[in-house]
Amino acid sequence: MDVEVVVKVIAICAVLTLGLCGSGYVLAKAALYKSDPTLRCIYKYIIISNLLALLINLSDMLVGTIAGTWTLGETMCQLVGLTNLVLTSGATWIMAIAAVERYFRFLLASDHPSTFSQKNVNILVAGIYVLVILVATGPLYGLGEYSNFRGHVTLTITANSTAQNVSYGDKTADERLYVNILHQATVIGKLPDTIPCFVNHLEKDYGMTTSRYVWMDRGIRFLLRAWTERHAWSFLSAYQTDGLRSLVSRHLWQEELLWSARMEHLEFTAHLDQAEYRKYVEIYVPSQRLGQCTVDFTSPHVHATVWSGYQLVINTLLPLVLTLVVYLVLYARNPYTMSAFDKNLCQEDFSSLRIFCTSSMTSCFFSVLYFGVTLSNADGVYISPDVNFVVTFAYYSSSLATCVSVCCYDNLCCGGLKASCTMCWLYSRDSISNEISDIKLRQKALPRLSHAN
Repeated sequence: MDVEVVVKVIAICAVLTLGLCGSGYVLAKAALYKSDPTLRCIYKYIIISNLLALLINLSDMLVGTIAGTWTLGETMCQLVGLTNLVLTSGATWIMAIAAVERYFRFLLASDHPSTFSQKNVNILVAGIYVLVILVATGPLYGLGEYSNFRGHVTLTITANSTAQNVSYGDKTADERLYVNILHQATVIGKLPDTIPCFVNHLEKDYGMTTSRYVWMDRGIRFLLRAWTERHAWSFLSAYQTDGLRSLVSRHLWQEELLWSARMEHLEFTAHLDQAEYRKYVEIYVPSQRLGQCTVDFTSPHVHATVWSGYQLVINTLLPLVLTLVVYLVLYARNPYTMSAFDKNLCQEDFSSLRIFCTSSMTSCFFSVLYFGVTLSNADGVYISPDVNFVVTFAYYSSSLATCVSVCCYDNLCCGGLKASCTMCWLYSRDSISNEISDIKLRQKALPRLSHAN
């Protein structure tokens, strides 16, 4: 294990430890909010959801950083990817719920008790997680993919007729006919299907996994993905030295199968676009060093692009935009003057507003940064593995924003600012209350003076 990996492992372990300690501190502090059970409930949901997302994401990242790739198998990849998306999206939505709750508390105070009771908050959180799970289970129905791989390359196996004294048109027609007959014979079981054997040997011999394959008129198109850069260059070397020809003849369509199908004059050749392949190895394969199973925006599945965009809008973009708009409207109305009109507002309300707003803006910033880097890489832009690690690590660590905000507002220099804000709104409340009392006294005194006169 080199020095770079050791530093990354230490950083991940430090953030995990900080997350556990900070979450315990904030939960203990939230238990002291006896006067506002709704606020206490929201704090608990925020801290627990962020803590679960932090633990699953950084634990997954820790294993991937040590191994350099995903090593837990396809089933665990799908399970971890689903859990990652559900917990991260749920935490983002709960922060949006907290923003709306603060909006009601300051600007719609009369509707706040009925809208944001503890029961209603529980129902909202449960409904959000149901929505997120329904969206996140798309890959179970073939709508997308959770994967450690990024990008893909095309390997085309084509049939070529070696028959003599035949025109080009007749030869092409024969090739299409023979491939179709061979395909149908393997489908109905007259000939053994050797494609799984060929796929297994591709992965075993060269470390190239087959994402999917498609039958064509004159052959088969395989969409391949390399486990590591070493495997990718090894496969390219085998192609350049014509090593794939023997693999095709040994494992895809053996000579005895061609003889039994009376297609002995066919030969199958492999074609690989080397320029496309080099671009794939240089841009996409390095991003797999994280060893993370997440939503694959480069998946070759039919409906993967639609589902990936849909889940990104529902699970990330919508709650972030809602949170941003709510806080912009709330601060445009200057919530610190509301205490003059609502004597039920207390210091906990103002501190919670600042804490929620700070943590939400932090999460929003790192979310935009993370998805900007991820989508740029999916679009074919090279992202350094170190940059990819730092951005992903910062995005996952942003779950600590609430804990850090609470600790800062309680123990650091924000205490003076908090006291100043408290004095301001107390003074404004008292001054306006005194003016209202003077007006009431004058209204009561005027009838008596007029009667005395």
